Formats: sequence, C-alpha cells, structure tokens
Amino acid sequence: MKCHIVQENLSAYLHGELTVTEMRQMHEHMAGCTSCVQEELDFRKTQQVLNQYHESTLPLDFDLRLAKKINHLQNKKSMSFVQIISSAAAAILLTLGIQYILTETGTNPLPAHYSLFQKTKAVMVEENSWADRIIERFIERSTSIEGEK
Repeated sequence: MKCHIVQENLSAYLHGELTVTEMRQMHEHMAGCTSCVQEELDFRKTQQVLNQYHESTLPLDFDLRLAKKINHLQNKKSMSFVQIISSAAAAILLTLGIQYILTETGTNPLPAHYSLFQKTKAVMVEENSWADRIIERFIERSTSIEGEK
C-alpha cells in the first residue's frame, strides 16, 4: 500500500470502518513507514482536541425566534420604503400648497393657468432676455468707446 492511500484512509482506519484485509495492509505499511505513523499520531491528537468540544444543541424555539427576527428586519425595510413614499408625497403637497397660496394672494408673477413647465420656460426666457440685454448694452458701450477714440 502507498503512503497517499494510507493517509486518505486514516480516518476510516481509526474509526474501524475498513475491512480486515485493508486493516492488515495499513498495519503492514505503517510498520515500515515513519511518516505515515506520524500522520496517524497527528490525526489522533487532532481527534482528541476535537473530542473536547461538544456539539451544542439549539433551543427548541430557535426556529420561531429566527423567523421573528427575519420578519422584523423585512418590516423595517418596508417601513423605510413607506417613509420614503410619504416624504415624497409631503414634499409634493407642500410645493402645491405654496403654489396655491402664491397664486391666490396675487404674489405669483405668472398667471395661475400656467403649468409648472410653462412657468419654468417663461423664467428661462426672461433670464435669456435679461442676458441678451446685458450683451447688447456691452456692445453698445464698446462701440461708443471705440467711436470716441
């Protein structure tokens, strides 16, 4: 028998799971092989260390407690989603409320029938007109300064 076969079968050998013939072959090999004997000793030491630790049994209600914790975590996630939706709804309602108040009090510079997009477009056009007027004034001044020279 070769060393790698002996080492592969050490666990079965120590637990008495080999046939009589296999056990005899293992004994014969280890009688002349110090490295396999050392492997057997190391394996036995490891077994002794592992035998010191006992398997813990889980409490009877472990499954129930685990399921409750999982459900609790899932509910937390869904509560976060609900909080996000409610926050977005509150922001939209607040915006609509402010727009309504401005329109009703007459402080809104644009007519009430303008949609939000029309208002945005009107403001952008107004800003562009303002920018255009500044550029025109700059050109006029530059031209008048050049004419004076």
